[in-house]
Amino acid sequence: AAGGGPGPVPRAPLQLALLAQGHARVAGRVDDESCLPALRVAERTARAANLGLWSDPVYAAVPAERPAEILKRRGGFAVVVGQIDSVRESGGTIYLNFGRRWAEAFAATIPKRIERTLAAAGLDPGRLAGRRIEVRGVVEQRGGGPRIEVSRAEQLALDGAGSAETPSRQDRMRQDRAQQSRTEQGRPRADRPQPPRAEDEDRPQDGGTR
Repeated sequence: AAGGGPGPVPRAPLQLALLAQGHARVAGRVDDESCLPALRVAERTARAANLGLWSDPVYAAVPAERPAEILKRRGGFAVVVGQIDSVRESGGTIYLNFGRRWAEAFAATIPKRIERTLAAAGLDPGRLAGRRIEVRGVVEQRGGGPRIEVSRAEQLALDGAGSAETPSRQDRMRQDRAQQSRTEQGRPRADRPQPPRAEDEDRPQDGGTR
């Protein structure tokens, strides 16, 4: 399962070790799906720590909003992370568009025939607009923009804790608000009387803790 090779159960410990150290990536096809959650956690741990392959720009996850960068991986395996702008269907293909200029933006293409399979895995294409996801697979160029064809549910994953190196805009805003709140709470207000300093009193207030 890791690195694209077969993934029988006896090899799982080795795969987990390689993934956790950043020496492999979870492939787009996993033979034993029961191992997939553990494999992804191991990979994401390495990604968050920027270990091994993830420290090399050639192998690191690529932001979906950088189609030119994705095209540099044409013909090779890549992990792309971003927010889906829109979902549309044409003929027997579903398009997960990661930009408004469809001819140039990155898109994941899904055969209509696997729509139910994805829905059963909690990845109903019709409900993914606005969501932030990971797409993995072979990069192709069609109509000018980069594409990854999704033929299995393992190629998609909702992004969240798994991509510490690419936090969503909402996550960054929440972090900024939390930091601002902590700063304001620690800043003395001019209209609020301040507690006496330790040197101004015989014994400390509030049990002596500060």
